[in-house]
Amino acid sequence: MKVWTPEKKRLCDPQRGFDLDSPQTAPPADRREPWERTATESSKAFEAFKIYRDLEKRMFTKVAERLNCAVSNVTRWALHYRWKDRVLDYDIREDELHREAMARGRREMRERHVKLGMLPQSISAHALAEWQAKLAAGTQLNLSAGEITQLMEVGSKLERPARGEDRDSKFTKIIVNIGEYKDEQEYEETLMGSKAGTIN
Repeated sequence: MKVWTPEKKRLCDPQRGFDLDSPQTAPPADRREPWERTATESSKAFEAFKIYRDLEKRMFTKVAERLNCAVSNVTRWALHYRWKDRVLDYDIREDELHREAMARGRREMRERHVKLGMLPQSISAHALAEWQAKLAAGTQLNLSAGEITQLMEVGSKLERPARGEDRDSKFTKIIVNIGEYKDEQEYEETLMGSKAGTIN
């Protein structure tokens, strides 16, 4: 039977009933992310790091309470295994994943909106095809004056941008005076004469 001593209590997890400092296999160094277990990190220290990493408000005291161990042990692990740097890398990666998920969600939303926008167009095209078939067969559509006007407006709005709208031509009158003047008064007299049509 295993006897629990005060010193052993700080190194083990009584609720799980096994020594968390026992060696376990860590991921290979070439495939290991900074927030994963290092080759020299004990299982107890890595367990503490994971608790610290996932806390909403990261505090060593909370980790010690969760593991029922001394805060000094948690502090020692945090310094030795560079918890601050590792959780920063973890947060950056989590932010990247979040932004990727948000971008993917926006793309999916735009695709849904495109499909929703195409649906009424498809229904409208089908209805127009039915009307065309009735017209070809000589059947009256029995449309009201308001419905006919609305169809004309919609058709014009669709056709105009497709053909390209002509912009109104706007001209600006520019007067260019070539020559030299003795003074400002002569220039003004010449300019006034040009406006009155007195210059030959």
